[in-house]
Amino acid sequence: MKANELIKDARMGVIHGWRGSRIPPEYEPMLEAIAAHYEICAECRCAFDDTEYEEQTLHDLVIKRFPGTHIEDWVCGSIPTYHASPRDIY
Repeated sequence: MKANELIKDARMGVIHGWRGSRIPPEYEPMLEAIAAHYEICAECRCAFDDTEYEEQTLHDLVIKRFPGTHIEDWVCGSIPTYHASPRDIY
């Protein structure tokens, strides 16, 4: 998975209120914040892409890579705040 795919898939999840998504609800806010950050931070997009995650879907990435991590593990110093409403991001 590449950063732009993560951004696109997270955006679609937000737009649809994560209905029908297999993403565990506890990871939705962090995923939304990561995607919002990646939209504006080329350094983090490149770092994510350079990692060459083998997972093909956002669900697989979240299930395999997110447990035990925090947003600080995924983005640089400019961390977006978690929004009360996903519509605030997109």
